[in-house]
Amino acid sequence: MQGPCSRILGSGRAAALVLLAIAAQAGAKADSEQLGGDYFVGASVFLFQRTVLIPFAPAGVNDSMLDAGVIVEAHDNAEDEDGAVALDAIVGWLAAGAYGEPPAAQTTGGQPAPEVDPVPLLNQERRRALVCLVFGADPQNQSSLAHHAGLDEADRVPCTARYQEARKKWAAWLLPYRRTPDMPAPLRASPEGAPSEGEAALRLAFAPSVDEADQAIADAMRKNGLFQVLTDDLNAALVMPRPMTALLTQCGEARAFYNADRGEAVLCYELLAALLKSAPK
Repeated sequence: MQGPCSRILGSGRAAALVLLAIAAQAGAKADSEQLGGDYFVGASVFLFQRTVLIPFAPAGVNDSMLDAGVIVEAHDNAEDEDGAVALDAIVGWLAAGAYGEPPAAQTTGGQPAPEVDPVPLLNQERRRALVCLVFGADPQNQSSLAHHAGLDEADRVPCTARYQEARKKWAAWLLPYRRTPDMPAPLRASPEGAPSEGEAALRLAFAPSVDEADQAIADAMRKNGLFQVLTDDLNAALVMPRPMTALLTQCGEARAFYNADRGEAVLCYELLAALLKSAPK
């Protein structure tokens, strides 16, 4: 099966991350390797985008609406080739979760493995809600995803309305920050052209880690440049509410969160390691 990650690989942007996911699944079959790569890349993109969008939403907004913001923004930007990277990756993750079995569902010695969920914040119920939004945004092209995720006809009925409601809210929240054609083009976030610390833009930073496995993940992601592409796309579409940093760092636990005091959208290396462990095999 050829997933959305295969299309991303055509540009070379996700190759290192996919290879990293595959390396963690030594001995897996080709289809399983593709599923694992799609799962890891897409879930990482979803968490990155979601964490950066948190400060744009009103205080107290619920988790479901924050999740919806990722789908809305990814879908709205999908007409652009670079913008389509996020949507393709997220759909690939959701499809991989539908086609493949996570480690907890596999068997060991002929017996079901114990129920273990290394990334409980990305549980099946949450993924199904995201599939509903993806389907609601594009029923004509996402019916296969909805089918394999277990959404029957009755489950799909409210999906378009849910997506439209979320899109209306996020359009209002993001409107004050939308870049217009007459605005100066944002600087690319590469090291030689990074925004200044006082500019209302998003910077990308990788903190060093004392854990060798976490450092390997960080090195692969920095070399790959996928998160750099996402950072640049966000800066091209939006003026940040304040100077912000998308920080990948060691946290001591598997988390993704926004630190309002420091203006940091934090994605923890431990969470990325957990994604590798939870990818379908």
